[in-house]
Amino acid sequence: MSRADIAPARGWSIRGRMLAVVVTIAALSWLVGGLAAFGAEAYGEARARDARLVHLAEALAALSEHELAEIAAERDGPLEQIESHFERDTHGDRYRFQVWRAGGAMLMRSRHAPPDQPLVASRQPGHADGSIDGRRLRTYLLRSTAALAPGYTPGMSDASGPAASPATPSRSATIEIHVAERVERDVAALATLGGGLLAGLLLTGAGVAALAVWVVVRALRPVAQVREALLHRDPSDTAPLALTDVPRELQPMVAALDGLIERMAERVSHERGFTALAAHELRTPLAALKLRAQVALREADGERRAQQLAAVLPLVDRCSHLIDQLLALARLEQDGARDAPQRLDLQAIVDELLHDAAPLAAERGLRVDVALDAAELHGRPMAVRLLLANLCSNALRHARDGGRVRLSSRLEGSRLVLEVEDDGPGIAPEHRARAFERFVKVGSGGPGGGSGLGLSIVRGAADAHGAQVTLLESPLGGLRAQVSFPAPAPAPADSHAPAP
Repeated sequence: MSRADIAPARGWSIRGRMLAVVVTIAALSWLVGGLAAFGAEAYGEARARDARLVHLAEALAALSEHELAEIAAERDGPLEQIESHFERDTHGDRYRFQVWRAGGAMLMRSRHAPPDQPLVASRQPGHADGSIDGRRLRTYLLRSTAALAPGYTPGMSDASGPAASPATPSRSATIEIHVAERVERDVAALATLGGGLLAGLLLTGAGVAALAVWVVVRALRPVAQVREALLHRDPSDTAPLALTDVPRELQPMVAALDGLIERMAERVSHERGFTALAAHELRTPLAALKLRAQVALREADGERRAQQLAAVLPLVDRCSHLIDQLLALARLEQDGARDAPQRLDLQAIVDELLHDAAPLAAERGLRVDVALDAAELHGRPMAVRLLLANLCSNALRHARDGGRVRLSSRLEGSRLVLEVEDDGPGIAPEHRARAFERFVKVGSGGPGGGSGLGLSIVRGAADAHGAQVTLLESPLGGLRAQVSFPAPAPAPADSHAPAP
């Protein structure tokens, strides 16, 4: 199955979230705008209604009492049945009014005004809301002074009109003008307006959603281009991604991918070089081993055959040692970072290593001194064990026959310093820097024996702890390998027991 056939894992979608956010913001914006427009229209309509009521009341107040009586006489009807010109212009029942004497009886009213109760129940000047016969009304009361006709008797409602007496002089009185307008029609108009706004909102929202989909798809197109470039890339291609017109938001990601590809290329190159060197290092002892075995097979003399076979054993040991070092280096590189740090007892690790090396030390007559003044270290078990094993192995192999090897540790300020010394030939100062390179074999006079991997493993293990490795001259006369670790971290309450 190719990579293209592998379905992507389910997860949250940037495109979906962007669309949801854009559409939600647009919908909320239009909703708030629509509500604001509706509210502004409703407020404007209410102000206009109040202004109309004020205008109607003022127009009624401008008519004097005798002018109203003349209008009634001309229309051949009682004052109670007078229609205002405002009502005629608005189909009769939208507006209604009453004229009351302040604190007294009704003087006149419009056709649809109630005959026995005021339009403004509170009898307080100004605007108010009310209802009559289940109909909502917006009302306004205006107090004014009107001149009553001579002999006019308030409250008469017969068909003959008001009684008049020439002997009675005209006089003025305070009157209340009640005007009202039905609200239902305004509510219906506002409902129609709201429906239009809602329809416009839905249509505009659909347009905004379609536009948002188009914008988001185009905005995320570079991400799809990066995916396609990686999906169809040859695994052996270590060149940077050849992408043009990359947006600024994706440039850090593309740069990080290029950096990753570069590091992987370096790693692959390093591994290839390491494999080539390992093959080269194994070729020599294996060729010698094969030669010795062929010679032993052709040898007729039993004693000489035994000598040739005995010479095979060191070659086998050399191959075995080299393979062990290669495996140790591979484990350190692959598993070292996953090796969880814990509290370690250096004394237990050193005792175990020296127990395994006791036959070699006894064979060469070596004296091994151990003085671990600081034996507790917070580190990675595998890396620390490999570091100590290689330092001890180097010291035991390079010390003089019958010589000395010394292991010591101490605290210097906040750091733990571990030293392994021998009295062998040591390493010349000009060769110490290259001693940590892989397959580089150096001695006191230059190139020497060994696999050339021991100190490389030591450096890798030290790097895993942030430690520093230094090669110095030992007071014993040989090499002193010094490793300076960071200060041991305090052990947590639930820490494991010291690793053996």
